[in-house]
Amino acid sequence: ICCGMEPHDAIPLARAAVLRALELDPASAEAHTSLAIIQQMGDKDYRAALAELDTAVALDSTYAEAHLFLAWDHALRREDSASIAEARTALRLSPRSPIISLRLGTMYYMARQYDPAIAQYRRTMELDPAAPSTHSALAEAYVMSGRCDDALKEVAIVAGRGPWLAGPPGYVLAVCHHEAEARHDLADLLARARAGTYVGSWMIAVIYLGLGDRDRFFSWFERALDDHEPVFPTGPVYDPVREDPRFKALVKRWVT
Repeated sequence: ICCGMEPHDAIPLARAAVLRALELDPASAEAHTSLAIIQQMGDKDYRAALAELDTAVALDSTYAEAHLFLAWDHALRREDSASIAEARTALRLSPRSPIISLRLGTMYYMARQYDPAIAQYRRTMELDPAAPSTHSALAEAYVMSGRCDDALKEVAIVAGRGPWLAGPPGYVLAVCHHEAEARHDLADLLARARAGTYVGSWMIAVIYLGLGDRDRFFSWFERALDDHEPVFPTGPVYDPVREDPRFKALVKRWVT
């Protein structure tokens, strides 16, 4: 439900597979965690997801991914200390996992602790130096801490690595006053979408936000929510519009 497949297509298939797994093994921490991911990232039903994650941890307290998505749950509620603690637990249980290492950095980022986030992203690169998602995340952390020169260096590394990575770098380009390049990335995403290629609406939305076009941002942000994309409304990128009544109304409508 994140990369390359429309959520409307992916979520029913994933849900059916997870429910079948639970029929076969109701005590599977992995299956309960997978159901929680669908509820958390796709349905935006945080209460149901938390119940599944609590069940998963009760079944197997050493299952790192359950702690990782508990970290996400706390981050989505802006319970920053708890989100960081759960991510640290996940990484302690699976210390060689690049994705868990990356997501500990994300929890610092979501908590607006940008220097620890940058340090953690750099540690993640030691586990997987070529991962474009880490460079993209590092670029976002740099731009939030006012370090546009460093952010643009990271954007250059991920340039052309795939449309599923274009949103955050396009946002960084826009915020760092590289408007022409940001609009080029935006035009490419829009052209792909018109041609029938799945492009996350949230990626288009954040570039418009970086460009200061709030009306188009809200149009695409609403589409992202309607399409059950993995949108994280508590993220720092949305701070400029957090008090906008339109943002509050959309989040209230979709996030439970």
